[in-house]
Amino acid sequence: MAPLRGGRSTNPGTVKHVRDKFVRWMARPDGEYDACWKGACILTGDHVLKMLDLYSRCDVYKFPFIGTVTRMSCGATNAFYFVEFEPLSRPVGQRKSSPLPRQVILKLSLPVCPHDKLEAEVAAMVFARQGSPAVVPQVLVFDSIGRNPLGLEWMIMEVRTGFPLLSAIEENYALAAHDLHAAKQDTGLEGFMDISPGTMPNLNEEDMKAIAREVQLFLSELQNALPTVPKNQVNIGSLRIDWSKKEFFTGPIVHPHFYSAERYWSVQNNGPFRRIEDYVDAYTAIWEPEFKKYPEIKERIRKLREVAQKMTSRMGFMVPNPYILESTHGSVDGWPVTLVHPDPHPGTILFDGKRKLAAVMGWENAVLIPAPLRNLPVALD
Repeated sequence: MAPLRGGRSTNPGTVKHVRDKFVRWMARPDGEYDACWKGACILTGDHVLKMLDLYSRCDVYKFPFIGTVTRMSCGATNAFYFVEFEPLSRPVGQRKSSPLPRQVILKLSLPVCPHDKLEAEVAAMVFARQGSPAVVPQVLVFDSIGRNPLGLEWMIMEVRTGFPLLSAIEENYALAAHDLHAAKQDTGLEGFMDISPGTMPNLNEEDMKAIAREVQLFLSELQNALPTVPKNQVNIGSLRIDWSKKEFFTGPIVHPHFYSAERYWSVQNNGPFRRIEDYVDAYTAIWEPEFKKYPEIKERIRKLREVAQKMTSRMGFMVPNPYILESTHGSVDGWPVTLVHPDPHPGTILFDGKRKLAAVMGWENAVLIPAPLRNLPVALD
């Protein structure tokens, strides 16, 4: 895997321009926000081809000669493209063959949390793939700075084929619009069906239960592992990679609650957090400036903090598994920290023609968090 070199853009004006140009925020009744592409600004395949060609011409990254780029599908915060390079091609001056396979998938990321979100997503995929390479695509090259005229970030991964589990559920059941919204935010995986061999097989109840068991086994194995983060750096946050040292570390938490809409500019503390109480305080503090005019909301926040404090107090009397602590070499308030997939719903799961688990996608917003707090954001919301 090759990250494109160069420092992070620290120009707030540039970041704001890119966010304002591409992102549309929609407020939800619960006080949170949904993000999606603004208007008709999603790139076509031809736009992406020209973008990649620019990287080669400007000597940022020497891609092989590009044959075709086809837009597969668009999600709420991403867009997928199928890229085919010319066979046996290499750029002028490149003696060795390209490290990239002939066919790859490029994923554009909506700039909701520039740089940090893609860096955290790549780190999560790298770690998850170490234990389960069969179900996590390999990231081949990425640009988390957006060194292109549009300022958009992207990653290129190996080709994975499969059918979204949610598409099979939709075919088996007549889901109402509100049911679909509850089931997923559009993940954009329907385009993977177009590059998959054969047609999507029908799934019965037993097939879906079997796939669910495969997903549960994978997630259990993931949560029982811990990245090789130095013991004194184990915190609540998002997994990152120090590319110069090729080491994992814990960075600020990348979660929509902390970066949505204007919170990206106003949030003072998004970690990493050394104590559970610090995380809870930062999580609830975000609502205060937004709802200071509403006494009933302020009262709700106060009660939520009381609940959270009681939760952390109770956890302090619970005895963690000493064998897990010994094997992970790090904890927060005595609890082992594990990497948690943010939302393993049917819209992030691909299955193959044999009705087996093919891939687990949707690693954006994955977090490092103690086991008892895996569902805390849901409880607080």
